[in-house]
Amino acid sequence: MQEPFNRRLVFTVKDLQDITGFGLVKCREIMKDMRTTYKLPKHQFLLVYHASKYLRVPTKELLLRMR
Repeated sequence: MQEPFNRRLVFTVKDLQDITGFGLVKCREIMKDMRTTYKLPKHQFLLVYHASKYLRVPTKELLLRMR
């Protein structure tokens, strides 16, 4: 039986670092570009669904890789 994956909705810079292997500054630039792409204000959280569409990775795959 598979273990259940994390049900968090908020996607953080640390998650992006773990998935891509890029450094902190590069991941912050990518997150900023995601906010620009989806026209989100600076204070609004990015969701796993935004990251999934932006990175072109299935949502389930991202959820499995998130801590």
